[in-house]
Amino acid sequence: MIISTLSDINTAAITKDFLWGVASSSFQIEGYPLADGASPSIWYNFSHERGKIRNSENADLACDHYHRYSEDIGHMKEIGIEAYRFSIAWPRIFPEPGKAIPGVLTFTGVWWMVCSTPASHHL
Repeated sequence: MIISTLSDINTAAITKDFLWGVASSSFQIEGYPLADGASPSIWYNFSHERGKIRNSENADLACDHYHRYSEDIGHMKEIGIEAYRFSIAWPRIFPEPGKAIPGVLTFTGVWWMVCSTPASHHL
């Protein structure tokens, strides 16, 4: 059986206050790890070391959530997702200790705004 929306799942035993949610990991979903002045992360360096990863694969493109987050959230809403736990790679925000990247707020600012606005706590 293929589940395409939450209405395809028998939810009779689940309480009404339960939130259906998803989670992501920055390295696995963001893509473009060096965009907008970000520095290489530990995982970026590891995945670019010859012989560390089969077929020399890396997450340089990943799911391109960095550029497609708005579309991705739209898809989450379409299938009934109510909560999203995400992570952002620290080197994207602070490429070196004490130095934040102003332009990165284009991507991360959306997340901080979504998380801090009471009306937006649910997707």
